[in-house]
Amino acid sequence: MPMPTLAALLGEMRATPEAFLRHYRLDIAGGAAKASGVATFRYANANQQDNETISMPGFTTGLSGLLGLQKQRRLIKFMKVALPPKPAPDPATEFEAHYIAMTQAADGPATTHVVVPGAGGPDIMLTSQLSGCGFGIGSPNGGGDRILSHIQPAVAGASVHGALTGGMGGGGTAATFEKDPNGGGRDYAGNNRATVIGVRNGTAWTFYAQVYDTSQNNRELFKVVRLN
Repeated sequence: MPMPTLAALLGEMRATPEAFLRHYRLDIAGGAAKASGVATFRYANANQQDNETISMPGFTTGLSGLLGLQKQRRLIKFMKVALPPKPAPDPATEFEAHYIAMTQAADGPATTHVVVPGAGGPDIMLTSQLSGCGFGIGSPNGGGDRILSHIQPAVAGASVHGALTGGMGGGGTAATFEKDPNGGGRDYAGNNRATVIGVRNGTAWTFYAQVYDTSQNNRELFKVVRLN
């Protein structure tokens, strides 16, 4: 079976983000640069053959979930290839999204906190994989704009809560998603990692986290959490 097309993936992401994150383990590569903004992303493994396809156990819902069954889930790779975006992206393999770069608390709010608009520009937000970082979501203003942040702790295990919330301005913080030192085996804790995406419908942004295991390269997909 061929890999799904980019159009199919983006259609599902926009229409049913939680189902999309249950059906695929999403890997987002942003690179080391701290610049955030509208970027071109490439569907990096669109041409994988069946014998090359990476899959992993994933949770399911409904009766299968009640029975504790698992299904194999394909890995989808989105790679940032240009920021600012390319003037003429290839619609078969490339698309635009707001990119929130990973930063350090010491960089200060002018670098760590970024606005995604409630109108204009892409309707998808992507950020690179979270391994120990926190992600902050500001409350919407009257036009639906949100302040977002993706901050790495200076020392593994240190809290970045203050840095996430401290740059949100007068609107305050709607939600944070952070490494939980007391989390269970299937939470964003320990060796587990997470992918965070956002989707805008009209002027309203919603954000979701996908949590998965990386211990011993297990890759098992645990859960999807709506963050706001």
